[in-house]
Amino acid sequence: MKINIYQIAKNDKDEFEPIINNLKKMSSKYAKIEIHNLFNNNIGKQQTIGENEAKAKTN
Repeated sequence: MKINIYQIAKNDKDEFEPIINNLKKMSSKYAKIEIHNLFNNNIGKQQTIGENEAKAKTN
């Protein structure tokens, strides 16, 4: 079995890293877990501007 986990997070290690590693270790007999990071420069830029401006740029 293969489990894909999609996250929007910066590439830096964070407080969830130990939890993810533990999940991978516990499930290694049954499944392969792959973490896919969806964070990109566009998301980073949108986070630095206001909510209304971000909505306007996505429409």
